[in-house]
Amino acid sequence: MNKTIKVTNGTSFLELKLNTLGSYLKFKKPLAINWSDCQGSIAQFYAIFSYLQEYKESIQESLRVKLNDGSFDLNSEIDEVSKLLSLFENGTYNISFEPEYQYKISDNWNWNLAKNNKLFSSNAVIREETQTLYSDENKNLDYLTESYYNGYSEYFIFTQPSEVLNKERIKFYQEKIIQGEKPTAIIYNGYSETKGTYKDGSNWIRTYLSGDFIIDGHHKLMAYKKLNCAPSLLRISKIYNSDDKLNFSMKDFKSDLASRLLKCQSKHFTENYKEK
Repeated sequence: MNKTIKVTNGTSFLELKLNTLGSYLKFKKPLAINWSDCQGSIAQFYAIFSYLQEYKESIQESLRVKLNDGSFDLNSEIDEVSKLLSLFENGTYNISFEPEYQYKISDNWNWNLAKNNKLFSSNAVIREETQTLYSDENKNLDYLTESYYNGYSEYFIFTQPSEVLNKERIKFYQEKIIQGEKPTAIIYNGYSETKGTYKDGSNWIRTYLSGDFIIDGHHKLMAYKKLNCAPSLLRISKIYNSDDKLNFSMKDFKSDLASRLLKCQSKHFTENYKEK
């Protein structure tokens, strides 16, 4: 089930930034970032930052109830989804609803969670201590940086530190799932597709994809994962019509991210990103 919605009165409280190297999600301040490890594969580095209670409260209560109790239906809730999109930037969005996870490109394919297993990025004090302890930036990059390989799984990136999750809330959703309910999580991503023609007349397509960021549903997805069940998902995809529309600049990186990442991570990003 798919819908396309054009937002013309967006407040830009929630911003998705995408460039040729990576992407990040921002709600007044950055929530999470992913970028290529540039080591010859499709592996991605990522970092998750501190938690904003205000961000959680931005999802209107009427929509959250439907998402939480498993009664969400895109056709009947399209007005509520449109209200949610008013928090986003102006642009065109593809909305799809999966009562049960559908994106399987092979029998071995699965979904997974990219959460912070360390506190290096989500806790400012520990981040500063880590900067001092591991002064050899290049040597310790792989050890200090969380990563995932999305060749066999689709990874949903946390937008809040795993240490703030409530274990009882996860159990609550486990019980609902066992009873047959399908609470729905919201995933937000973006993609750019540029098409052209070679001199010989053949066509080419160049695409860039953002990370798949969890807008709502960390506890639900943890419950689904613990039960090894396919989740119910509401997917929101921002459509960038061409490379020229990519909106993650080096200025954005310096103002929003450089001070929040470890020095070795910032160095890796700046050395590998080639701004047009």
